[in-house]
Amino acid sequence: MEGREIGFILVLIGGIIGVVFSAIFLAIGSGAVYLANQISNLGGVPPGFGFSFVLGLIEGLLVWFLICSILLLFSAFMIRSDDPAKVKRGGILAIIFGVLEAFNVGILPLILGVVGGALAYSWAKEREQLEMRKRLEI
Repeated sequence: MEGREIGFILVLIGGIIGVVFSAIFLAIGSGAVYLANQISNLGGVPPGFGFSFVLGLIEGLLVWFLICSILLLFSAFMIRSDDPAKVKRGGILAIIFGVLEAFNVGILPLILGVVGGALAYSWAKEREQLEMRKRLEI
């Protein structure tokens, strides 16, 4: 197996883990916002407390993390390409979104995204160097 294929598998697994946990956290967050609104409507929380606002911000962050997880999956499929330029871009995106996923799910998507992205990036650089050597030999 080449570095690109291993990178694809690692980034794909990291993206799937991110999407699953983001969806679970988003469902829990949505339930918490709904519950806070119901308590506020019953008079259990003073109107100026802002508890629902804070939960709404957290829910917005969870939506952002879900988007980052989906983009991590998208970068995995960019790595799957045979075009070295596309693989390089996919590797860079995997590193970026893997780091952003660390704030959501934890260290596992970070490690998988960064290692997989680095493997894909190094494969693409090596492939570009081989193509350049072939051009210079002709």
